[in-house]
Amino acid sequence: MRARASSGPETHAQAANLACGNYVPSRRAAVLMAELAGIRVSAGWIAGVRAKAAALVASSGFMDLVKELLRQAEAVHADETPARAAGGMRYVHLACTRWLTHMHTGDRSADAVDAGGVLPGYAGILVRDGYHGGYGHLTDALHAWCGAHYPDIAVMPIRGRWRWRAGVDGLAVPA
Repeated sequence: MRARASSGPETHAQAANLACGNYVPSRRAAVLMAELAGIRVSAGWIAGVRAKAAALVASSGFMDLVKELLRQAEAVHADETPARAAGGMRYVHLACTRWLTHMHTGDRSADAVDAGGVLPGYAGILVRDGYHGGYGHLTDALHAWCGAHYPDIAVMPIRGRWRWRAGVDGLAVPA
């Protein structure tokens, strides 16, 4: 027997787009669904849609393809940022190109970075911040500093063992 009100595929798709595609928290996504589409759903229902979408993606093999394509890319950007996940504060680890994105959660260790399965053995250009603890062990890659973290390398040089030279497409890379 169906509930008094059921949400169809379009409502599920809109909820998944908000919660998964745009990373809108469940409560906010429920408010947006009500205000923008006139569809009243609970934050719990949105969270359930997020879980359903995650299960469908995980079982499809799609993320394995994304990992493999990222490992073949000439340059990959990597970062980690704190966020609420898995019932507490975790780090969301990111490996991406302009067209591909792979994310997973963990702590801020090298093992957690490796758990995504993209960066171990990666031999291209790894664009990252200066967090050595998470990325320093990735010695097959050419490490380039991310301009978002260091907008003007001439003004904000990294002191110590790095000598700077011009890199691929104008990136500053350690020599």
